[in-house]
Amino acid sequence: MANSTNMAVALAAIFGQSLTSVEGLSRALKQAGLRTDGGKGRGASNMVGQDTFNLTIVLAAGVGMTAAPAFVRNVIDMELKSGILLQGEQVVWAASNQPPRDSALSFMKQDPLPGIEVTSTLGAFVGNWIDGLFDATLPWKEEGVASLEIGLSGPWADFTLEWAGNRLELGFAAQGADPRAEPDWERRIILRGNLFRKLVQIVET
Repeated sequence: MANSTNMAVALAAIFGQSLTSVEGLSRALKQAGLRTDGGKGRGASNMVGQDTFNLTIVLAAGVGMTAAPAFVRNVIDMELKSGILLQGEQVVWAASNQPPRDSALSFMKQDPLPGIEVTSTLGAFVGNWIDGLFDATLPWKEEGVASLEIGLSGPWADFTLEWAGNRLELGFAAQGADPRAEPDWERRIILRGNLFRKLVQIVET
């Protein structure tokens, strides 16, 4: 399992950034409670899926050390607003705009994504999903195609995962934000499946 140094080295290579700058961002997140306190040496703590995700979105957005903690909180705290699971053309699950705590989400935890807890916030969900990709028995381990698009105005996020004729779509947005609103212009981040597999490899290493 990767420690904070391994994670910084790997992400610096992926994003073409200097190790010094990536380690600085990583420390800023740790100080804000947004990264596992890794420590050093043999007793260093292992990084988990959300650690890699939090640092990844900072690097993908080009955010500096000072703004990084607030930026990450805004993204990972986005709430689940909508969701649908399609098997072919058939809708087998759909979430309302404000899913009841123990109904739609509970069903989703048990059936459409076995072994992965679908939480009500984006950060926890993506972290759980990255960690869950360790399980080689899951059907999307190799063949799944994932994409996460984050709109920085709002913010809002759309997660999609396709595998074996299935398509899962989840929509997240900041509290009080309208994910359907379309500003005249905005910056977006798109993370694709191969990047998620690299994040899994970082945590596994």
